[in-house]
This record gives sequence, C-alpha cells and structure tokens, in this order.
Amino acid sequence: MVDSEIYQKVFHLVASLKTNNPFLIARGLDVAVLYERLPKTLRGFVMQPFDNNFVTVINTSINKSEYNIVLAHEIGHIVLGHVPRMGLETDSVYNQETDIETEANLFAKYLFEMKEGVI
Repeated sequence: MVDSEIYQKVFHLVASLKTNNPFLIARGLDVAVLYERLPKTLRGFVMQPFDNNFVTVINTSINKSEYNIVLAHEIGHIVLGHVPRMGLETDSVYNQETDIETEANLFAKYLFEMKEGVI
C-alpha cells in the first residue's frame, strides 16, 4: 500500500470519529483493548477471534507512555486489513522488518500528526 493510501485511511477515520486518540478510536471501532504481561520483545498484538470483533493486547511490561503508540500501531493493522481471521500479529511497534509493520508504523505516525475533527 502506498503512503498516500494510508494517509487517506487515517484522514477518513479521524474525520468520521472526530478524534485521533487511539483509545477513543478503538472504542469507536468496537475494538477491545486488554492488558497482559507479555514477553519483553512483544509490545502488543491484535487478533480477531471467532466473534468477528478485534482484540488488541498491550504488554503491561512496557512504559505506560508507550500505550498510545502501541495501540495506534495495532489499529493500523486492523484498518489496513493486515489481520487474518483468527490471526495473530505478534510484533514490536519498532520492528521494520516487513511491509505490514512499516505500514502500521506509518499509520500510527499519520494518526498522531492528524488534528482531531479534520472535517
């Protein structure tokens, strides 16, 4: 996916929900946010269980100031269609090894740069 497509997805999401706060966006998209102690190399992940609702899990071992970043990254995976049904994306928000990680990081970057209620 090209940068401009990711930007447009962020733009429309922020415009429709009138916020760029990842926690309010998660609520607006009916994404459950859970907190669990995970391995230190895993900041968070997203999955889609059988009930079709997405669930994100944030590692309680990371600094709380990083929760917004991790959640924005995981929402990026959801909005950009990276999560297969019953799939599990186990990634670090700083891992740039794959295209989908780069895309999710770019999504988070654009989300934090976007002003609330852009339209």
